Amino acid sequence: MLPRQSSLRCLASLLKSLKNGKSRDPIGLINEIFKVDGQDLIKSLTVILNRIKAECKVPRVFIQKNITAIYKRKGSKLLLENERGIFVGTVPNTVLQKLIHKAIYNTVDENLGDSNVGGRKNKNIRSQSFMVNSIVHETATTKSKPLDLQIYDFKQAFDSMSLSVTMNDIYDIGIRNDNLNTEPHECL
Repeated sequence: MLPRQSSLRCLASLLKSLKNGKSRDPIGLINEIFKVDGQDLIKSLTVILNRIKAECKVPRVFIQKNITAIYKRKGSKLLLENERGIFVGTVPNTVLQKLIHKAIYNTVDENLGDSNVGGRKNKNIRSQSFMVNSIVHETATTKSKPLDLQIYDFKQAFDSMSLSVTMNDIYDIGIRNDNLNTEPHECL
């Protein structure tokens, strides 16, 4: 089965959006290699990515990562929590993850509240700061009842999340296709 033209255009657009000047991935590839306007490359990648989607199995080479820890310049250099982890995955896996993200973004975005700003379009920490400052200003200027405001810092929250609970939550909001049902596989 030949890839549809819309799939090819979508993949070509995504490849062009890869950032220049990034470090090599674990298998020695750089983003610029994938940004060339080669139809054979785009068709080959489409075939590989469609096979991954059809079989729900990701090749092990896709999931290799280079991990580097960089000191945050605060606290003891001996404690790992004072280091920022930088994960560099393979370029093909980056492309796969961007395609999955694009496919499910609207469903996930519709189910998140205004307090969830990470990884969302047109949202950042300034949105949260603006909301908190607006609440404090409204309370102070209207002389309403005293306000108890609790702000939580869910430090390292993602490190302690349960994969099975998270996947069930994603299923509950409507993502019920094979976009998240992939596993590493030796043979591909």
